[in-house]
Amino acid sequence: IGEGWCDKPFVARSVVNISGMSYGAISKPAVRALSRGAAEAGCWLDTGEGGLSPYHLEGGCDIIMQIGTAKYGVRDADGKLSPQRLQELAAHENVRAFEIKLSQGAKPGKGGVLPGGKVTAEIAAIRGVPEGQDCLSPAAHSAFATPIELLAFVDRLRTLSGGKPTGFKLCVGHPWELLGIVKAMLQTGITPDFIVIDG
Repeated sequence: IGEGWCDKPFVARSVVNISGMSYGAISKPAVRALSRGAAEAGCWLDTGEGGLSPYHLEGGCDIIMQIGTAKYGVRDADGKLSPQRLQELAAHENVRAFEIKLSQGAKPGKGGVLPGGKVTAEIAAIRGVPEGQDCLSPAAHSAFATPIELLAFVDRLRTLSGGKPTGFKLCVGHPWELLGIVKAMLQTGITPDFIVIDG
């Protein structure tokens, strides 16, 4: 993934992998089990939009770090992208790639929700949010609004991560949405390293 486009391409060893489920939405033992299982199976584990926890790293598997609209794990105090925080996470060898979540089939047109009662001190620290407050992900990203701006954001993350593969995930509601992104790729010459289509 990313060969010819980024400095640190990632060799995915399996066609069957573990898609995004956030720590907080699922428990510490669940994330630990998925991390260890992914390492044994030789597949990658997507963090989900809740940020990178120590439990994702514990098993030694390949990690895809997902960045959702709230930028949990890579945000500053104002909820914007923190280049420093992204670089810190990219420094983990097991973090192999970054995935921008535009949308998903389970929540079309909506962001994620984690009730404040589940936002412990640990989860708050991982996500970069206040403890005990509801985590409400916006429906859309604030960093971009057009396909060209999306590709510029992909390029920026790829650079900040030190050249790790960067792509995005979306649920295609209308064919023109994907065609608009392809047209922007042709116009700008910027290509994501991967695109995930959610059913």
